[in-house]
Amino acid sequence: MVRRSGAAAVSVADAREEILAVAEVQLRRFGVDKVTVVDIAKALGMSHANVYRFFPSKSAIIHAVVGRWVAETVAICEAAMRGRRTAAKRIEAMLVAIFSCKRAKLANDPEVFQSYTAMVEVAPEVIADYTDRLAAFLARVVQEGIESGEFAPTDAQGAARQIWQATERFHHPVLVRHYQSIDDENALKRVVAMLTRGLAATPGPH
Repeated sequence: MVRRSGAAAVSVADAREEILAVAEVQLRRFGVDKVTVVDIAKALGMSHANVYRFFPSKSAIIHAVVGRWVAETVAICEAAMRGRRTAAKRIEAMLVAIFSCKRAKLANDPEVFQSYTAMVEVAPEVIADYTDRLAAFLARVVQEGIESGEFAPTDAQGAARQIWQATERFHHPVLVRHYQSIDDENALKRVVAMLTRGLAATPGPH
C-alpha cells in the first residue's frame, strides 16, 4: 500500500493507474518529447521521486500509456470478429478495426499515436506481444476457415503472417500517418478479399 500526505492509502495498482491517467493528460499537453516526470509529479501533487517508485523512467511511463491503448485496440479487434458468418469476413472485420482505430487515434490523440510510432521504430520489442496476439487471432480464424471447408488446407500460421505483411500499409503507424489523407478502408477490403480468395477451397467471391 502507498500513502500520500493527507490522503488515504491506495494500492500500488491504483497508484500506477493514477500516474498513467495524469501522464496521458500531460502527454497531450506537452507532447512526447517535452513532457517530463516532474510535470507528471506536479500534476499529481507528489514528488518526482515518488513517481519513480512506480515507474523507473519517463520511457516506462510512456510505454505503459501506449500499452493501455494497445490493449484497447486488441479488445476492439476481438469484438469485431465476433458473429461474422465466414472466416474471410472475420479477417476483414479485424483488419478494418485495426485500421479504423489507428486512423482515429492519429486524428484525435496525435501525441499518444506519436508515442506509439516512436516505440515501433526504436523499441519494437515493447509491442511484440500486441503483434503476436493479432497474428494469433488471424491464424486461429484461418484455421477455423480450413476446418469449416471455406479455406483449402494450408499452414494457418504462415498464411496469417502473409496476410499481416500484405496489409502492412493499412496498420503500420508510419504508413497510416503517411497516407492519412486517403480513404483507404475500401482499398483494404479489396486487398483482404484478394488474399482470402487465394485461401479459398473453391474459386469465387466469399
